[in-house]
Amino acid sequence: MKYFVYVYSADNGTAYYVGKGSLKRVFMKHDVPVPRPELIQKFSFATEQEAWETEIQLISLFGRQQDGGTLLNLSTGGKSGMAGVVQSECLKQRRSLITKKYHATNGHPSLGLTGSKSLNSRAYIINFPDGNVVEIVGLNAFCREHNLDPSAMCRVSKGKATHHKGFTCSRI
Repeated sequence: MKYFVYVYSADNGTAYYVGKGSLKRVFMKHDVPVPRPELIQKFSFATEQEAWETEIQLISLFGRQQDGGTLLNLSTGGKSGMAGVVQSECLKQRRSLITKKYHATNGHPSLGLTGSKSLNSRAYIINFPDGNVVEIVGLNAFCREHNLDPSAMCRVSKGKATHHKGFTCSRI
């Protein structure tokens, strides 16, 4: 079976962690200590959905410590991963400051990066009519500055036209 749910138990038999995984996940390092193999119960399933449902049921059965149970699990289990996790105000404020600092430096992701800052912008070598040669990133901004048609310059770069207003270009 491809998917499984596992229960970590202490030496006295008390369950302290329930998880879902595949392959060798049961023995990988987590946020909780991995017990000796004989202290691990493993239940196999044909589908991932069955494993998620069983993980939720087992966490509910044993209970999380924050709910009066024995498990160290932070979440209630299942596909969402972080369902039921309560974050401290200190952690929320710290994440907020980090996010604000990142957005101040890199811009907000919903606004996206445009023009030459975009990760999709391509580099070009441009030959001016007077013989000067420059290397640029982002064809649209260059075309605006020099009153050129970006689609015409793109055709030149692809070899579908020989020049546009005396300018030639090639993609790097």
